[in-house]
Amino acid sequence: MSTGDSAGLPTRHVVSPPSCRSWFDAFCSAPWDHVHYVGERDTDESAVLDLLSGVGPARIAIHAGHRSLARDHRLATELRRRGYPVIGPGAHAVELGLNKVAMKQWFAGAGIATPSGPTGRSGSWVVKRRFGTEGAGMSLVSGRAPVVDDQHYVEAYVEGEECSVVVFRGDGRTVVLPPVWKGRSNSALVPPYRRMRVCPGEPEQRVLEEEMIAISTAISAGVPCEGWLEVEFVVDPDGVPLVLEINPRVSGTMRLAAMAAQVRIFDIASDPAFSGRLAARAYGVEVPWEGPAFVRPADGVFATSRLTVSGATKADAFEALHRLLDRSRTPRVPEQLSS
Repeated sequence: MSTGDSAGLPTRHVVSPPSCRSWFDAFCSAPWDHVHYVGERDTDESAVLDLLSGVGPARIAIHAGHRSLARDHRLATELRRRGYPVIGPGAHAVELGLNKVAMKQWFAGAGIATPSGPTGRSGSWVVKRRFGTEGAGMSLVSGRAPVVDDQHYVEAYVEGEECSVVVFRGDGRTVVLPPVWKGRSNSALVPPYRRMRVCPGEPEQRVLEEEMIAISTAISAGVPCEGWLEVEFVVDPDGVPLVLEINPRVSGTMRLAAMAAQVRIFDIASDPAFSGRLAARAYGVEVPWEGPAFVRPADGVFATSRLTVSGATKADAFEALHRLLDRSRTPRVPEQLSS
């Protein structure tokens, strides 16, 4: 059975990232017994298959995590073999998501503008792990590009604004969430999840947003991707958006983009009414959070490792954010993107 034959079937959501567990149901209208939190360990693979193979006719949406990406592809492949219509990560998307050297090679072949590789000239260079994630193990080197082993790669350091675009593809549909702005790149290599992030951007960034949405949509079709894809950009000093990397999985910017769009983001996998570009209908802001975890969907507040707040306007969102930070005795943050 293909995904096109699945109209009318209930959707079973397979959720890999443990970090989603506390807030998933606020962004999904499926009944609780149709949501399966399966973690990210490969050793759980057979148990997950046994669980899902006994649920009766259903379409299955796999929301993959980085650490489980290869396993989640195997799950999708086996469940399709058993006759289930599945939305889940494909082989090529997984390869590019896990192997950043292969990803950069694909960018070059597809004509995707990205930070340059090593040259003979002096400059600033970022050394990254070939199989890394979330900025782990990065370092900045000045001078001539360093020679690295096969577990690392080198690209030019670009000073500029960073942005992410989240795309969903499945059932012949492409859905694009409003872009999330993540502040400026910085020589300390502070990763975006440790900075303030906002959605949407400022009015003067709209043309850039349109360009990045077009690039992201083309990438999702060219890979091709099935399910979630985050495309990460840095805008260089000339105003050119360069693709840093792609993540074919649940990403840290999804919740903020969903709150700005005012949608239950995980319903996109099962509801054909979602299609095309989703506009921002509210303003969202997000900062690192070390306080107690809590979820208040009615107030537009989610506090996990990130404090995510939405409001009808930018002023409303920042007022709510500062109020929460004041109560927690956390320093207030500026109303502009910080690095």
